[in-house]
Amino acid sequence: MESEFQLSEIEAEKQIKTHDAKIQQALKELKQRCRGYQGQFFELVKPINPSYDIAVKVCLQKCLRMLVVDTAESALVCSDFLKERNLSMEVLVLDNVPDR
Repeated sequence: MESEFQLSEIEAEKQIKTHDAKIQQALKELKQRCRGYQGQFFELVKPINPSYDIAVKVCLQKCLRMLVVDTAESALVCSDFLKERNLSMEVLVLDNVPDR
């Protein structure tokens, strides 16, 4: 029973790693194809004080994997690109973020 659980756990881990690799490969290609794609949110967010890094990431954890683009047109390009590869990710459009 325990060995079955370990096998299913290993298989699930393998599937996650394969999916993550597929996403990373697609995002590399997307960066080359779409000038408006800036990267994933977690790559772009840097706290003013490094000691706040964990706190910022915990607070923003739900949006850290979002794709950041400059315009709605770039968002459409990204969405179409992801659909072609059967991937789904949320997109943050910087034009839609209000200035202070």
